[in-house]
Amino acid sequence: MTSIVVGADGSEGAQGALRWALSEARLRQWEVTAVLAWGFLDQHHRAVAPSFDPHYCEADAKAALDAYIEDAVGAAAALVKRSVVDDLPAHALVEA
Repeated sequence: MTSIVVGADGSEGAQGALRWALSEARLRQWEVTAVLAWGFLDQHHRAVAPSFDPHYCEADAKAALDAYIEDAVGAAAALVKRSVVDDLPAHALVEA
């Protein structure tokens, strides 16, 4: 099945891109995959004033991605596949 891949980082632009991707996917009967690239020095947190976490791991990135998707599309979040990748954002998106 064809899939639309969209980057997710919690920004307004990424949220808009995810909403657009879901709209297009519904029209074409495709899947949507949201990709969050993270790293030890590129951590994603729900907190307004995040702090560095030396124990940050993939589970934390998955929680952030889930929250970003929920914030962007609400109940439609169940329709979005998820991928968290310990990599640079550009490379993670190209690979996806």
